Amino acid sequence: MFATSHASSAAEAISGLISQFPGTEQNQIATALSQALTAVVVQRLVPTTNGRLAPARELLLNTTSISSKIRDMSFSSLTQALKLREGMYTFEDELAMLWARDMISTEMAYKYSNDRIEMKSKLDFASTNKAEVAAASNRTIIGMNEMLGRASTTPA
Repeated sequence: MFATSHASSAAEAISGLISQFPGTEQNQIATALSQALTAVVVQRLVPTTNGRLAPARELLLNTTSISSKIRDMSFSSLTQALKLREGMYTFEDELAMLWARDMISTEMAYKYSNDRIEMKSKLDFASTNKAEVAAASNRTIIGMNEMLGRASTTPA
């Protein structure tokens, strides 16, 4: 089953879906969603340097850890968990990759990011490791977090 929603992040999409239900049902909905959800993909179309649009995506996979956070309605910790999981990626990861490929400007990277501090960190790294970041594929990402020297875990 597929569903669409307007959200600026995977965590916001999940919390927004659960909040559509009455407060008395939200725990039950969160539990059901934590068991049924496969993945959340959020996409933005970002203006490119050549006047076109390029998709920037965020991908959250429903691992055991993510499922637990959804069930507990710990939405604020979903994005942090997403940053540290192999195979998942944030808007900042994709925007840095698009920037390293000279597809988007620095201004657009910041404008379309959810976390300006994280975006700065990714762009700083990308500026000195441009070829490596440009060659990254977020679909099979080992992770820009690993490139940045951050710990990563494998999906649970």
